[in-house]
Amino acid sequence: MGYSQQLWGGGKQHHLEKEIEYAKNNVAINQYCTKLSQIQQQALDLYMTALLGKMEQDFALQTTQNTDTLLQLARIKLNNGHITEYDLKQIELQSLNARYAYENARKNYIDAQERLAVFLGIEAIEVEIPEFDIPLAIETSVAMYYVEQNNPFSKQQEIQTLEAESNLFSAKLNNRFNGSISLNYGVNQYAETFAEAYRNGNTRQSVIVGFQIPVFQWGVNKNRIKIAENKYEANKMARDRQMREFENEVKENINNYNHSVKLWLTAEKAYGLSQEQYWMLMQKFSLGKVSVYELTTAQSEQNNAMQRYYAAIKDTYSSYFTLRTMALYDFKEGVELEEILVSKND
Repeated sequence: MGYSQQLWGGGKQHHLEKEIEYAKNNVAINQYCTKLSQIQQQALDLYMTALLGKMEQDFALQTTQNTDTLLQLARIKLNNGHITEYDLKQIELQSLNARYAYENARKNYIDAQERLAVFLGIEAIEVEIPEFDIPLAIETSVAMYYVEQNNPFSKQQEIQTLEAESNLFSAKLNNRFNGSISLNYGVNQYAETFAEAYRNGNTRQSVIVGFQIPVFQWGVNKNRIKIAENKYEANKMARDRQMREFENEVKENINNYNHSVKLWLTAEKAYGLSQEQYWMLMQKFSLGKVSVYELTTAQSEQNNAMQRYYAAIKDTYSSYFTLRTMALYDFKEGVELEEILVSKND
């Protein structure tokens, strides 16, 4: 058994190495949580694709039912001379297009549903428009705090800083007077068999104190220190730049989330109003107060409103889960993902 320790600088070097290993252990845990969170993001993407299929299917079904009703009204109005043959054909064409769109939308939704179910490892899943149940806004200071505490990228930068500091300290330590102490203890014996070698052993122990005095280095160590200092400063500048870019990316996602939440709430109301407006126009059409062109325009506006509503939902959840992965923190539940993901798997 042996133990060796430098007389000066060994404590700090050991402290730096201990911090590096501790940081590496934290990075491993955070990388595990990040991987699981990224899998959840993949499930989210599949769910959003299925949700779009569901919304388009429902919209196409409603449009088909509406155009069938309009077609019946149009035939009555044509017989009474209130509309032309062209108007009737226009509504009939819309009805056929609606049926065509519905069949395609239904197939796309079923396919998306199956891909989501396969990914989740279940037989089937029903997709519905989610109720808004996530934070109305995420504070930049809160998000940045958890990103700095938990994100593997931030931790990797911390490790690189500690390693660079350790290398620089070692270079300086090797260029000055120092000493070391070594303690050794052992039992030794020779024999013809392995078992006999452990009988009546000769105890050997020693204490060695040595000194390192850099005398004739011809500037070599001095150049090494200078090189180590230059590398330390260059790496520090690169790390600072990378951290600024990463922090800017986090802030952009925070702004995107807060902006998308506002769009969601606005788009939801707009979509509801567009549906009401189209229904009122159908009533007016039955009374002969609006034209087929106005109905077609209202239907197009309703479809656009539905697409904007879906885009707002998708952008909001995408931004939320991106921030959740970056910070490894569930802003809705107010708990770190390590507590959720690691505890569950334990």
